[in-house]
Amino acid sequence: MRWGLSLAERRLRETAARLARLVGRGADPPPSGGRETPPVAIHRAQLTALVDRGVRILAIFSGIHELRYNHADQLFEVFPELRGRVDRAYFADANHTFTELAAQVELIDTVARWMARHHG
Repeated sequence: MRWGLSLAERRLRETAARLARLVGRGADPPPSGGRETPPVAIHRAQLTALVDRGVRILAIFSGIHELRYNHADQLFEVFPELRGRVDRAYFADANHTFTELAAQVELIDTVARWMARHHG
């Protein structure tokens, strides 16, 4: 229960900060926690270089970052040229560490099927 309250509190703070920025109150962006996304042009160049070399990529996203990533095809809205070249899996109900057993099973099944299809 405590975990659920912490999650709800964090989401409320993130939403409040986002709303404050949208209305121009100048709230600081939420801390990145050390996970900074590269600029789009650099990220595009890196992903493209990998797939051009034949590297198979399964990008996995969880729904915990709903303010930043909130639907399965969002990756291809930013990088439409990678559709069909990068596989993706989106777990709307999972947190970023997949602590729920059902989410773990779904993640393992997804990765195992992907591995068998591409490397089996």
